[in-house]
Amino acid sequence: MNRPPSQRGSAIMLLFVAVALFGAVTYAFTRGSGHSVSMMTDEQAKVYAQQIIGYGNDLKTAVKRLQLRGCKENQISFSNTVYKNPTTGALNFPEGHNPNSPLDGSCDIFKTSGASLAPRNFKSAAFDDGTVGIWSLGDSGPVIVIIENVKTSAPELVIYMDKINEAVCRKINELVLGSAILPVDDFGAWVPYNGSHTNFPALTYGHVGDTESSIAGKTAFCVKSQSSQKRGVFHQVLIAR
Repeated sequence: MNRPPSQRGSAIMLLFVAVALFGAVTYAFTRGSGHSVSMMTDEQAKVYAQQIIGYGNDLKTAVKRLQLRGCKENQISFSNTVYKNPTTGALNFPEGHNPNSPLDGSCDIFKTSGASLAPRNFKSAAFDDGTVGIWSLGDSGPVIVIIENVKTSAPELVIYMDKINEAVCRKINELVLGSAILPVDDFGAWVPYNGSHTNFPALTYGHVGDTESSIAGKTAFCVKSQSSQKRGVFHQVLIAR
């Protein structure tokens, strides 16, 4: 039996509505998987924050273990085949990046003959695409940075993790600072660590906490770059100097 034109029209309209709803749901899901702050739940942000904080603590413990073995602060090596320049594909910390490190690997963070820690590459909604930085999404690297009011005025050895999602950045600070603040600081120039005396100590360093008192004296925190508001950056002091 043929349906009246009005019923056929209603059926077509319902089909259009269903397609539109499906499209809306798909778009929302896509935005969520694309690291949108608004789509991330508080629990998800907490899980990502705990992972990042945990990795920072693991690196700090690994450095301390090597120091207790007798490795000097300028002998620590971060050589690995995981962290790469996102543009060129070149290794950020290739074999021999620290010429002071013993050839037997005993002062290497990521070698079994050293601290035997696995280099972790975070590929998740914890990070935002599209921002600048020398590391790939979710990578991290050691730099020489002065953290205001941490021990002396000498620069610290710091693990630096770039491009962190704003919700995760706030959750990191809630967990390590006790407040979900999102401070903004002008980092200035920072120096990639390679252990040489032209770099560590150096004459010019990044300086964090001098324009934002909430992170002065802190050894772990997440902060936004004053020069690029989209970049959340996690800092974990590995050697306070």
